[in-house]
Amino acid sequence: MAEQAVKEDGGSKQSGAFAVFDKFFELKWVVRVSAAVLFAETALMLVKGASLYSFKWESANWAADTGNLLLAAVALGLTVSAVLPIGEALISFGIWYIRTSLTNDREVDLPNYVKIEQLREKADREQSAYLLAKVKEKEASVARNVESMEKAGNASFQCLVLYAINHYVGQLGTQSSIQHILNTPYHGLAVAFLLCVGLILLILCWFSWWREYSPAIWIKDVELYEELQKQAKEKQDRLSLAAGGPVSNFIVR
Repeated sequence: MAEQAVKEDGGSKQSGAFAVFDKFFELKWVVRVSAAVLFAETALMLVKGASLYSFKWESANWAADTGNLLLAAVALGLTVSAVLPIGEALISFGIWYIRTSLTNDREVDLPNYVKIEQLREKADREQSAYLLAKVKEKEASVARNVESMEKAGNASFQCLVLYAINHYVGQLGTQSSIQHILNTPYHGLAVAFLLCVGLILLILCWFSWWREYSPAIWIKDVELYEELQKQAKEKQDRLSLAAGGPVSNFIVR
């Protein structure tokens, strides 16, 4: 029993280690770690005048610069936690305003799909636990996707701004690690890599900003779709007959 417990405990530890390893290589975590590294290097450049690449770690006297490091960390921390979210919110609002100005309110028709409110009404009317569970599952899935998109966009924006700050501080006299790499014989490859990474981060930011804040949720339900189509057609037929005009086709939206 003891041996089995040890094996199970070892297995759980290995499973936890692999989970952390897999989590590290998720895109959002890679972006967050990159932002943290840029944050740390910028603080180091401001206080010690050296980047993570050029700093002499073996001769470091951290006790003498603890106060300065804390001040730099607090300043950058306030920038990340207070200034950047406000800036991102303003950009997001501006893009949302442009989006609402360019798009119209015309409803779309998706064959065999209905709005989730319509399916919820049917679930309440029929007291169907299956339909209600289907509605809740869809809402939870959409909420998770929206939250994931927001977090990815937020982390990408922070990473881009921290890189800009890191680059600016590097222009003041202390080269950053990225600037050191750009001065190597692999300059062209490094520039291409940075452009690709920057483009990916910008795309993540754009998808986070260019979205509806209260989007209509569509869910597939062929039976309800056909029922609504039939009701809409019958209503249109009655209106057409009452008006004495021809019966026209009508598609519910």
